[in-house]
Amino acid sequence: MYSIESHQRTILAVFAAMVIFAAGAQPALSRTQPAYRYMIGAGFVSAIAKDPAASAALDGTHPFINIQTIKSAPGQAAAFPARPPDVPASWQPVYVYRWASEVQMEADMPRVPSWITVCMYDNEDAHQTPMTPDAEIADPASYYPKAAQVCHKAGKLFIPSSGIRQFRHQNQSQNDAVYGSATQWDGYSMQTQQGESDLSRFRTNVDSFQRHVLAVNPNAKIFIVGVGDFAGGQLQSPAAIEAAIKSLPPGMAFWMNFGPHAGRGCKDCPIPARPDLLVQVIKDLATKS
Repeated sequence: MYSIESHQRTILAVFAAMVIFAAGAQPALSRTQPAYRYMIGAGFVSAIAKDPAASAALDGTHPFINIQTIKSAPGQAAAFPARPPDVPASWQPVYVYRWASEVQMEADMPRVPSWITVCMYDNEDAHQTPMTPDAEIADPASYYPKAAQVCHKAGKLFIPSSGIRQFRHQNQSQNDAVYGSATQWDGYSMQTQQGESDLSRFRTNVDSFQRHVLAVNPNAKIFIVGVGDFAGGQLQSPAAIEAAIKSLPPGMAFWMNFGPHAGRGCKDCPIPARPDLLVQVIKDLATKS
């Protein structure tokens, strides 16, 4: 019989093995900074792979590769590719698929390929198709555990994103109820990139998210911090992005949000994706003291 406890023990063992393997399998690179772990959109992989220094910086680091959303009609299973995207094997990548809807996740799960090992549930996304249903937005505390159960039953890690302090109608009791389901989380993806231009605020937000999750589930191991090239309505310089990443303690992964950008609060939008900037940031972090 499936049990959350046995699943968590298995996941923790796998995660520990990944960390140990990554530490022991690092190639001899000239780094003055520790190897960072990133979450990167699949569309950025080719630009990184073409740059020898940037690609080498990811060797053995198990980056999370976020598979582009596969559009499908609500309730109808998406057509997932049989093979993963072309990512350098030396990176030892971990593939993530992100859902905006728990209902869609249930429909998709029988067809999700085995090489996708991490589920992300982002229940406030208005850009994906299908979008988050109103019922899930109104009551995130009910849908987080449902999504976790779907992922764990399929033998995959569950990492939620958003849902906490993201909606104006949510009060503190609703936030507390969402955190209450963290017993079933394997980590948390923090949407913090809009605050990165203020490092004090940025660090406070990250610490707050992590503290709340660990208070409920001290076994949560994967924390992904949002950073990017656009914060507070302004484009960010490489130095500002790198400072935000360096401001956090070791052990965090970083979701590299480098466009495209559009919508309210962006006076210069639309802003195209900037893989060249992402490559520069990765190289800088690998070599600069």
